Amino acid sequence: LNAANALGTSGDYIANINVRAGAVVANNTAGSISQLDLSAARDYSLGGTIRLTNSATGSAINATMGDLIAYGGGVVHLNTGTTTPQNIQVTLGDGTAGTGTITRVGNDFLPNHRGTLGFLTDVTTRMIGGTTDLIKFANAADAPAKISVINTSGTSSPLDMIAPWIYAMGTAGANTNTSSFLKHDAADVTTVGLKPVTYVAMPGAGFSTGTEIVGITATSALPAGTTTIAALRQSAPITGNTLRVTSGGIIGAGAAAAFTNTSALEFVTGNGLASNANDAVEGVIINNANQIMTFTGAITALKGLT
Repeated sequence: LNAANALGTSGDYIANINVRAGAVVANNTAGSISQLDLSAARDYSLGGTIRLTNSATGSAINATMGDLIAYGGGVVHLNTGTTTPQNIQVTLGDGTAGTGTITRVGNDFLPNHRGTLGFLTDVTTRMIGGTTDLIKFANAADAPAKISVINTSGTSSPLDMIAPWIYAMGTAGANTNTSSFLKHDAADVTTVGLKPVTYVAMPGAGFSTGTEIVGITATSALPAGTTTIAALRQSAPITGNTLRVTSGGIIGAGAAAAFTNTSALEFVTGNGLASNANDAVEGVIINNANQIMTFTGAITALKGLT
């Protein structure tokens, strides 16, 4: 991509963009695009990568895109190749049509239907949703809905988190802090947009409710029986016994060294039976770039593992 003017307007109209089979679409020179308008795209279908890189000098890149559709594993890659680039801010919508939603092709088991969509940045200390690199929405109503889980009491509990197949991540080592599940806040969904969720410690024996969004940075030895949480972000292993994940989401945060999870995993509702498909949830395991996570415990995922 090399834009002297705004793609998506006037004679530079783009109606549909499909990136497939791990292909990469990128601006050919860092900082070469100051304004990129792809909001007219009815479908921005990602089974590959769209990469926008800014330079250390010059203007921020303000990119406008239409609907993003996860087709297999899609990535929007912001800022690579320099340690101190200018900002990149992406607004989804409004070229009308869709206008700026994030969806999957489908939730069935057909090829590429249960996809994931990652927002990747290589820049050390940066995280999607800060004051630098942003994914925001022209229309607040287009932001992905926050999810609810069935807790250990059998009732529905809303989470301050969107679906785990939409995530932020960075490369392992230098930028481990960017790997995260995401949320948004009503007050700034159109100006800041997606941002990392808030994490809590792994609950102790008898205290888990199936609603905790847990983050661990040191080995977590699980107590006897089953510990039930909503989601897990880890840069260290879990060991022993069983972990039940009610949202289905586990993400690696990019530890410097490989680690092994020995606990059994259940992707099931808080009060459900692991053997009952009606109580199952889709398991979504996101591995950070260049990170090695090994799972040796039994995995129960009767609605599939993405």
